[in-house]
Amino acid sequence: YKRQFQFCDYLLFDTKGRDRGGNGEKFNWTILNNYRGETPFFLSGGIAPEDAGSSSFVSEINSKLVAIDINSKFEIKPGLKDVELIKPIITSMKYARYGN
Repeated sequence: YKRQFQFCDYLLFDTKGRDRGGNGEKFNWTILNNYRGETPFFLSGGIAPEDAGSSSFVSEINSKLVAIDINSKFEIKPGLKDVELIKPIITSMKYARYGN
């Protein structure tokens, strides 16, 4: 298994915001339609609870996606995620990848 990038184990797809980190800016997931690389990737960029049912988000999940960075809209308070809000996005990701 040969990686596309010699010095990189993973790529991170995110959206550049005005400020450093945590801007909540949506990443344009449709550009991943063109991703044919061998390097696995993390997905970030404003992933919110309402994205669980978004067909554009789910359709971009492919076998090279290994992790997502969810935004603060999943939090009960800073640093504490609400498990009930996370479950639907995990379910949609599993369905997109495995079909069940």
